[in-house]
Amino acid sequence: MPVRSLMSAPRFPAIPSYVLGSAALVAFAAGSAPFAHRVLPHLGPVVPVVMVAAAVAQLATFAVLVALYARAPRRSTAVLALTFLTVAMVTVAQAGSISLVPGTEPVFRVAPQIAAWMDILRCLGFSAGALAYVLLRRGAERELQPRRARQFLTWAIAVAVTVTAVAIALAFPAGGPARLVYAGPAYVISPAVAGVLLLISAAVTVFVYRSRAHDAVDAGLMLAMLGLTLDVALTVLDARRFVGAWYTARVLYLGASTFVVAGAVSDLLRWRTRALHLETLLGEQLHRVENHSRRLETLWKLASQPALDDEAFLRAVLLESSSAIHPGREFVGVITHLDGTDAVVDINQNGSEIDEDLAVAARLPIADTLVAELLRTGHTCSWNDVHRHESIAHIRRVRSMPWKAFVGTPFRVGPTVYFLTFTSTAALVEQFSAEDHAYVEIVASFCASRLQQRVQFERLRHQSVHDPLTGLPNRVAFRVAGSRELANGEPLALAVVDVDRFRAVNETHGHQTADAVLVEIGAAIAARVADGDVVARLGGDTFGVLLRGAASGEDVERRVERIHTAFAEPFGTGDREGKQSVPVTASIGVAIAPQDGPGFERLLSRADAAVRTAKENGRARWSFFDRSVEDAFLRARRLQTDLAQALVREEFVLHFQPNVEIATGRVVGVEALIRWQHPERGLLSPADFVPFAEEHAMLGAIGAWVMRETVRASRVWRAEDPEFRAWFNVSALELNDPALVRNLNELGEDLRGIGVEITESIAMRDVQATMRTVAALREAGLAIALDDFGTGYSSFAHLKRLPIDVVKIDRTFTAGVPDDPHDAAIVEAVIGIATRYGFTTIAEGVETMGQAAYLLGAGCLHAQGYHYAQPMTAAAFSAYLRNARNSVRGAAYMRA
Repeated sequence: MPVRSLMSAPRFPAIPSYVLGSAALVAFAAGSAPFAHRVLPHLGPVVPVVMVAAAVAQLATFAVLVALYARAPRRSTAVLALTFLTVAMVTVAQAGSISLVPGTEPVFRVAPQIAAWMDILRCLGFSAGALAYVLLRRGAERELQPRRARQFLTWAIAVAVTVTAVAIALAFPAGGPARLVYAGPAYVISPAVAGVLLLISAAVTVFVYRSRAHDAVDAGLMLAMLGLTLDVALTVLDARRFVGAWYTARVLYLGASTFVVAGAVSDLLRWRTRALHLETLLGEQLHRVENHSRRLETLWKLASQPALDDEAFLRAVLLESSSAIHPGREFVGVITHLDGTDAVVDINQNGSEIDEDLAVAARLPIADTLVAELLRTGHTCSWNDVHRHESIAHIRRVRSMPWKAFVGTPFRVGPTVYFLTFTSTAALVEQFSAEDHAYVEIVASFCASRLQQRVQFERLRHQSVHDPLTGLPNRVAFRVAGSRELANGEPLALAVVDVDRFRAVNETHGHQTADAVLVEIGAAIAARVADGDVVARLGGDTFGVLLRGAASGEDVERRVERIHTAFAEPFGTGDREGKQSVPVTASIGVAIAPQDGPGFERLLSRADAAVRTAKENGRARWSFFDRSVEDAFLRARRLQTDLAQALVREEFVLHFQPNVEIATGRVVGVEALIRWQHPERGLLSPADFVPFAEEHAMLGAIGAWVMRETVRASRVWRAEDPEFRAWFNVSALELNDPALVRNLNELGEDLRGIGVEITESIAMRDVQATMRTVAALREAGLAIALDDFGTGYSSFAHLKRLPIDVVKIDRTFTAGVPDDPHDAAIVEAVIGIATRYGFTTIAEGVETMGQAAYLLGAGCLHAQGYHYAQPMTAAAFSAYLRNARNSVRGAAYMRA
């Protein structure tokens, strides 16, 4: 503790006045006791008056304690009240049973020994009551319920009166421990009995003293116990002085009763004062709660008006809350936000008329404003008069602002810090309350919620019209901007920028690097267009540019060329070292309004067609839309749509061309050839749609259908002839697709007699990959044929390594034999190589008997061509196969 605190602290604790009074009264009674027997005979009627006064005081004490019990019904209060009632009844009995003054007659003519019995009852009864009171007070005593309290008091009074009456009645017989010893008109109690009473009263007095006094009631009880102990002690010390001790005890009882009455009345008055104070506080709290509920009700009504836009809603909130901040004072609400080191005014509820510095959009250095305190503390702050607070006197604006009362709070919306403040030109007498702070914070939460909704709406709106990767407008925004320009009749050109072979960038560098390149491409294009032009990402690796105000074709070409220069240098990838870059090129297609299209969609589609033209011409260039290629573009688009629907409509069919053994004419196999039964164009050969389907990645489903149909259609033919083999063709796309082997395995074990034809050019693209696929096909049970042999650039070393079964000689060579010596030499060389490697040879395109005879003589055993049969349907081939087999059997029979 500091020295000053020690010096200023009181040396002794404060002693209650009733304790000092009790001590003085006890000292007076104790000092006057030895002389009481000399003085009392001369007092005359004063003695009865003192006894009656003591009894009346005890009855008054009983009445006050009952009133106290009614206010706070506790068992200890009831026990003490009944104790004083019992003592009062005993005192009245004593006063009427003996002559208190020599020469006088008692009021009630009863045996004198009753007084001695009454002393014993008084001593024991008061000691027992005091002991019970202290024990009840020491525990965690609870108040009784009203009904329970009335029952307890009624029964306790009845028991006390009954016990006292019985005790008095029992005291009438003579004898017993109360032996009359006359000293004049008085009596004494035997020393033995007095000694026991002294021990009991002394023990209870010590117990009461150690429990300590909490109020005047406890102090009065302690005083009464001291009087009782003094009474019994004087009786033991000097029986002749008992009369003086007795009267002295009555004086002490009178004082004790007086203190108990005073304490009880003091408690009642204190409770009354506390009740009035609580009533006042409850009234104030009720007023505050009602005012706060009106505030919240107003805000709730505002929140339930969705028709209000954000600006109107915030102004309405400021208007209503300003009038509710402090009744009788006009406040002005302002919303500002933190922008760097400035506070920017967003909304001002008519406060600019008083303070011009608070106009909407005004910027104030935050260090010069009171919101700096809000930002520093991070919670609600208020001042009833800003000009009288030294803690904010250093703020420059405080000295010049017209506002006096101020309350405000900070709040956050996303990363932005906002401030809600209410100010008044009139100062407040009292400080802002905690309810005022809570209300301002609730208003701030309303404003924050609405501002957060606005931020989220702006974010969603931005996301709906912007590309999330590049931040550029997306296709929707691009369409809206283009349609608006066309509707206004402004000159407009539309350029579509398509990055060449961007899939290779994804596969080589990964998607993260590819995305970084797209971001760089978008920024480079945006940096090379004129002000007002719109750059958008249309999807994937395609960008669109609206060239506004395109005055002429030369102007458009100059602007497109500038865009194309963006691809002259490699693009960065955002790597940590900044060293990695990826070179890419782009094909640009341009369409000009209105000659290339009256509407935006038509203009965009024709720019796409121009992009296709640029790619067909070698990529890395730009091209204007040419109407001459529009028909081809539309046909390609229509063909793509029709191909997508052909499988669903079951428009594809298989035709079959036989493989014949030249020497005997026996049909040893068949090649399945796809045809398209187009609903408008008729029967189309593979050359009319297969290259297109392969280019547009649509051949996989078609090839799977061909494989299934070949297996299904040839099932009967293969069953009749175990050596019969049905062949189907596989494209380059299918050969590199793992789904090919998986689809074959799904067909089960019905692959005996099935073969796959692979063209030489496809097989030699990636020999290692081809070898892996061919090995898997052979493992599935399929034979392998190398089609169109001689047209590619096969290496004989690779040919030897390929696990093939059949080599098919291309029709370009068989067409010239036997007349063309060059074709004849090639055919003979192919047959020789195939024979040496153990391959079976099949010659394609055999149309004459002479070609067949030459091929047989050169060592080729099998042929396929119009000389034997044209491609035919499955039903026609079945009939052809029966006739051929019958003819072979007939020829064999004739030879036999």
